[in-house]
Amino acid sequence: MLRAHPYEAEGQFRHAYAEYLGVDPAHLVVGRGISEFIGVLAAVLPPDETAVIAPDYTEIIKAFTTHLMPHVLTVSDTPEDRLERLRDGMRHFRYVVLSNPCNPTGVRISTVDLARACVDYPQAVLVVDESYIDFLADPADAMLGIDLPNVIVLRSPSKVFGIGGARCGALWTRHAQLRRGVARRMMTWPLSLLDSMVAVAALDGSDSSAGASWVSKSTLRLRFCADRMESQLRHAGIGEVTPSPTHFRFLVTPQPKRVSDTFLAYGFVTRPFDPAEPGRVAGVRIATPLEEELADFEAAVASLRAHVTG
Repeated sequence: MLRAHPYEAEGQFRHAYAEYLGVDPAHLVVGRGISEFIGVLAAVLPPDETAVIAPDYTEIIKAFTTHLMPHVLTVSDTPEDRLERLRDGMRHFRYVVLSNPCNPTGVRISTVDLARACVDYPQAVLVVDESYIDFLADPADAMLGIDLPNVIVLRSPSKVFGIGGARCGALWTRHAQLRRGVARRMMTWPLSLLDSMVAVAALDGSDSSAGASWVSKSTLRLRFCADRMESQLRHAGIGEVTPSPTHFRFLVTPQPKRVSDTFLAYGFVTRPFDPAEPGRVAGVRIATPLEEELADFEAAVASLRAHVTG
């Protein structure tokens, strides 16, 4: 297989992913993960006419330098505040970029509100990274496939199927000119054969009852553990927890590194965020532990609580 030329890698992944997503394959451009598309869009979109609804994904923050931040960096962001910044951005910029649900905070603006903003500001194009939409109770409630010309959606199967090492993803839009502009920037062979094989196997497997059941059960289990984790964090009183429909939570705290180091001592890797850095707010992004890890996680939270209250 390593000797085979990747002639069919792109087409095989495009059609398998389009079928999985329920969209026209002609509306997809495929490539090596969402990060690649962010880089390509940063080269295609005029920087002085593009804004990010921050805080947001590290690669998005790096790629686009205009960040529409919350007024206060030390309190939890909300869907309402994030939507207000988005609508303000679409009034003043030709392109607005955000992840939804937000990475790192998990805040999600409803599809209805995003669509309404696109209708109200047709002169602006909304770019939505939907990396974590698959973890929602209703992943079909998304901007992908929406009948609007001024929407670009970035998607990847890597997270929900646990195949992050297989670098694959897709950009979807009905905007033919933008789609062609992105496609021209892509490499001649946008996917390796092995990456495509892994992704197609995962996508084809999900079509079976067993595969669909695995995805459903896995995401349900993660949301259950995330709710348990959120409850532990809230009862500890060590910071404000940002509500999220995903499998991670954002803990707003003025001591992100101290909190992160404590979790690391108990074997939990988290992401601290320093508000002094561009596009950041003060806090820690925490991925949910598995059920068998919840007791250790509670011990880590108790240790933090002792330091805070002591």
